Amino acid sequence: MSKPRSSIEAQYKWNLELICKDLTEFQKREAAVRESFSDISCLSGTLESPENLFKCLSRYHEINEEINRLYVYSYMKHTQDTTVPENQALYSSAVSLNAEFEAVAAFINPQIIEIGPDTIVDFMLDNPELKLYEHYLMDIFRKETHTLSTEAEVVIATLSESLSASNDIFTILTNADFDFGKVKDENGKDVTLTHATYRVLQLSKDRDVRKNSFEAYFAKFQEHKNTLAASLVRKSIV
Repeated sequence: MSKPRSSIEAQYKWNLELICKDLTEFQKREAAVRESFSDISCLSGTLESPENLFKCLSRYHEINEEINRLYVYSYMKHTQDTTVPENQALYSSAVSLNAEFEAVAAFINPQIIEIGPDTIVDFMLDNPELKLYEHYLMDIFRKETHTLSTEAEVVIATLSESLSASNDIFTILTNADFDFGKVKDENGKDVTLTHATYRVLQLSKDRDVRKNSFEAYFAKFQEHKNTLAASLVRKSIV
């Protein structure tokens, strides 16, 4: 039987305060990150020097790490209870923040590719600090054939939030709105069917338990097949 989160002892729950104290702190850090975007954008077109390249990569990774912290906090907060609107809004805000940053920093890879691997190697000889990013830089050249122009990379980054819409719809629908009902376990007891208990029931030695839980679980997906299919169609159009 599933338990409400409020009834679970604190020692068995995430301590998200280790990442972020509360919503107020989240919003302050989010605003600070947005203000730091100019630290990256102002370096566009200046990466032809080892000093500027190092400055750009260092600041990029610092900002990216902070965005990742905020994203993890919002995601874990969101997955505690996907029915809470405030948590949904928090997660959406973090996703938007990441998309905005990737659009701002979209010039980095194309401009590094324009510089060329031989010159980048010379940069690392001139500025040993750049050796910290050697693997990162060489990986950019490895993926060169999959890298577009700066303008195109900006478009892709801007669309990233929209392209994840079908997954977001699926997550909310199947976690917050789906009620799979109850099924009998191998001892004849009623078990609330969820994503987690379904996996357990499918390992039962009782064939009827496996069959009944399977049919009940996927019947709910079948019931919402048009909504789920529509969300995928919208993604393909985008």
